[in-house]
Amino acid sequence: MINDIDRRINRYLEFYKKEEPALLLHVRCLNRMADPGKQSYLNTLWHSDFHKKEHREKFFDDLYDEVMDENRLHPLADDYLPSGKIVWGPIFSVIIKDRPINAQEHSSWLEPCLPDLGEIDRLRFKLDENNFWWQLYKEAKENLSRRLEFVTPVYHQGILDLAWDLRGNDLYTDFYEDPEQALKLVEFCTDALIRIGDASRAIRPADARTDYWVPGWGFNALVPGYGGITTCDTSCQLSPEFFQAFEVPYMEKIQNHAPGWLLHSHSVGARHQRTYATLPGLEILQIVADPNIPTPAESMPDIVDRIGLKPVIITTTPDMIYKNIDALKRARAVIRASVADEKEGAELLAFVRRHSRISD
Repeated sequence: MINDIDRRINRYLEFYKKEEPALLLHVRCLNRMADPGKQSYLNTLWHSDFHKKEHREKFFDDLYDEVMDENRLHPLADDYLPSGKIVWGPIFSVIIKDRPINAQEHSSWLEPCLPDLGEIDRLRFKLDENNFWWQLYKEAKENLSRRLEFVTPVYHQGILDLAWDLRGNDLYTDFYEDPEQALKLVEFCTDALIRIGDASRAIRPADARTDYWVPGWGFNALVPGYGGITTCDTSCQLSPEFFQAFEVPYMEKIQNHAPGWLLHSHSVGARHQRTYATLPGLEILQIVADPNIPTPAESMPDIVDRIGLKPVIITTTPDMIYKNIDALKRARAVIRASVADEKEGAELLAFVRRHSRISD
């Protein structure tokens, strides 16, 4: 278990307070990887017996074990913080789509359910306390909250990502062919996500901190406020004009409602980065690398030009860090990298710390 949590938290508090270039580093030592042949119970969500109490308890144990497995990959005194995360998934299928889960091994709830945009008025959002999947989500979050210091307040789809879930690829033509109805769908998704966020954030111990939080499942960097993780995948495909018209005002509404967000984005959406940086509740921007274009580590000078010193979180390789350190140290960045073993990790950590401007 990681024992120096307070020191790590203080480094993050300094990172956000200084508002100047600074680097933090998560180092995963792959020689500590758990048995790759281990069959996680997390893959049995659709099992017909999952409604049984003993299966749910095994599921909760595996959620916790996932965090512990990731902790073991961080034996060095880096800037990784342990946290749990539960993703909204099948709950959308039964809350918004008004259809049962198709409980098969390879089933998915990501099937469009609004074939006619004109039928948008039939969509309903009802957070039924008696719904099994909502109860499962609550039980899982309550269980993790009793066992971990940090659990993600909420991790939900972005507004247009949920709209795409409901409409499929027809959403992209909706913006041209029926923008008025498309905006009605966006407004519906916005209100649903606000209610989902409120309900999820309310599931926490009475003494839980709400002035900062830590996202789990690979993010694991302290975030001021108590918003959550949201995504911006669909809008990475849009022009800046359509992004401004169909998502930005609604993102602002959600973030003003509950500040303190980590936004997941992609390198292909670089044209939106200036806008991301102006969002009122955004505290840190994750930028994921995409094929056939420069990685975030390589394009950091351009990123800094677009977003200034807005904190970012990126995943890269040790070679990329050594090669691009002059550009990286101009940013305020949390860097995630994997190494073969502790020796390689200690060398990388010492190298980044020499450039980090954050007190040890």
